[in-house]
Amino acid sequence: MRLVARSSNATPGTHSPVLREAFQFSSIIAATRMIFSIASRKTKITPSRYDFPPGILANMNRQRGYTLIETLIVISLVLILSASGLYGWQSWQQSQRLWQTASAVRDYLLYLRNDANWHNIDRRLRVNRTAQYWCLVADDTVLTDCPSGNPAVFRPLWAQVSLSKMTPNPTFFGVRNTAWAGSIVLSNAADSWSIVISSWGRVRLCEAATC
Repeated sequence: MRLVARSSNATPGTHSPVLREAFQFSSIIAATRMIFSIASRKTKITPSRYDFPPGILANMNRQRGYTLIETLIVISLVLILSASGLYGWQSWQQSQRLWQTASAVRDYLLYLRNDANWHNIDRRLRVNRTAQYWCLVADDTVLTDCPSGNPAVFRPLWAQVSLSKMTPNPTFFGVRNTAWAGSIVLSNAADSWSIVISSWGRVRLCEAATC
């Protein structure tokens, strides 16, 4: 039986897997403790006032915000612009409503003219007024009020548009598509429009200042 002697240069326990793993684990723990110790140090860097160019610190101390006078001036300008924009929008809205109502009256008169010519009857216009609104009526059976659902009755969508002037009893005749010449003037706070009826049954729309 032969015995093999180990080399005297071999380190005891180097070839043992258990000791190798224990050594690696202890090395990892030591490195982790070192990293946490470095990260836990709180360092506060405070710049020195000598690091800034001259005049920067003076501006930083002087410019801290808006003054009360500046804030009041900005608020006043915003209010003025808002008021002017609101007034312009309301004027535009009133002009649009007036123009739409005048266009609707023109279409209504064209319908009456075509109906009179088609059925060879006379369509005579008159105005009925109530406490809230007015209407144009071309039906002899409707003496008062402004009933809805009748194509011979026109009632405006907006009460702000008023009928300021109308020729007495303008009429469309069924014979040869003629009419009793006249005009209807609609107005509101923004402007006024006229619907003109010629003796040949022509219906046109124009501004009151240009007619």
